[in-house]
Amino acid sequence: MGSYGGSLKDISAIDIGAMVVREAVKRAGIKPSEVDEVIIGQVGEIAENGFVARAVSLKAGMPKETTAYSVNRQCGSGLQAIADAVMEIQTGFAAVVVMSKEKAEALGIAPKLKIEGYAVAGFDAELMGYSPKLSSEKLAGKLGIDLREIDMFEINEAFASQAYAVSRDLGLDPKKVNIYGGGISIGHPIGATGAVLTVKIMYELMRTDKKDAMISMCIGGGQGISMYFTKAE
Repeated sequence: MGSYGGSLKDISAIDIGAMVVREAVKRAGIKPSEVDEVIIGQVGEIAENGFVARAVSLKAGMPKETTAYSVNRQCGSGLQAIADAVMEIQTGFAAVVVMSKEKAEALGIAPKLKIEGYAVAGFDAELMGYSPKLSSEKLAGKLGIDLREIDMFEINEAFASQAYAVSRDLGLDPKKVNIYGGGISIGHPIGATGAVLTVKIMYELMRTDKKDAMISMCIGGGQGISMYFTKAE
């Protein structure tokens, strides 16, 4: 995670995006020619970053036939990009590689995470930050799961008070929430945090006996987004 004014300050969003997309493809063990679409979560698309997804795709070495588009749902952009890839059931990127089980089997790739579902919810704009409670409850109801039984919970800290309120009102065990720190201590690159947290929970599930995790994020204007993952078997 970069820090404000740190070593990445002189590297453009396109160059950084290309680096993580290129590395995601490499780690997934697939060829660029096997990528159907690149989906980038990005907030503040102006000037040379006006259509950052296509520029990132080409600079990352994806073929010209690979299409691309950007997603802007404020803080939830990275998670929304992953959700869009799931809905399309194609290969897509937001610093992670998403594909169907059938596609993974055809390519001989061992999946690391399974996305069980996601939900978006809205609430009073004046109470921005609280909606992750609602999106998490909505998702739990849709999937028939008990939030308190989930092994790991990431609630993005836009502010300390909102993350605490969401965790408290969901009745979560504090020992399961943001166990390695949250946005305040680690950082919150707005468009990328959803993907960052996905990679974070992926490695935690891979290296431990934890079986599942949920990520939730507040979004400017009174919205919230949550996504539930299980360890790939």
